[in-house]
Amino acid sequence: LLMRKIPAKNVSWVMGISADDAKSVAADLAQRALLHKVKLTHDYYFSVYQLTVAQYDIVKSSSITSSHLPKNWLNWGDLRGSTKWPQYDADGNFDRDASHAVSSSSWMKSLRDRTGLKYIDYPTEAQFEFAARAGAQHLLPYNDLYTQSNVSRYARWAVNKGEPDCEGLKNSLATVGSYLPNKWGLYDVVGNGFQWCLDWWENWGTMGLDPFTEQVD
Repeated sequence: LLMRKIPAKNVSWVMGISADDAKSVAADLAQRALLHKVKLTHDYYFSVYQLTVAQYDIVKSSSITSSHLPKNWLNWGDLRGSTKWPQYDADGNFDRDASHAVSSSSWMKSLRDRTGLKYIDYPTEAQFEFAARAGAQHLLPYNDLYTQSNVSRYARWAVNKGEPDCEGLKNSLATVGSYLPNKWGLYDVVGNGFQWCLDWWENWGTMGLDPFTEQVD
């Protein structure tokens, strides 16, 4: 696993889709990604590539393949097991150990045992977006405009799936690293399969928060 340290500690930034980007994406996506302030409390490590079939198999100790395609068709619990996130202590404070606990038979537990990394886990949605943007204010790396040609530079998606990736594969997910990385050297943060995050989407209105003045850690 190749990981990169993300410089996020105490960085305040605005998460979500800007008015300019909202013109280029589906209306429901823009509505789910309203701009709001976020401040992450720690630096963290983020995988340079998506989890591949080969990496998944090695940790799982199943039939080993050499496939460099992203591991697909996993639900949220396939990697963590049935444990819940987040969890809180008796005083209502976030309980880090309980929140990052995973089932003893899970793939994530096997990965932790092999690497010695106690807290390796899904990223939160804020961690994912911060790493994916790499300092950019718009949806695509380097603040490129959200056009079909620009998306195709960074991601395998419907428009370019008929073109060969770096290993000559077509009409499928692409070999990881086939397209351009973002400014921090992270690949496939725009497309090439859906990726799970640790938390979930919530409507700001139901939470009683003002997304433009409330700071979220």
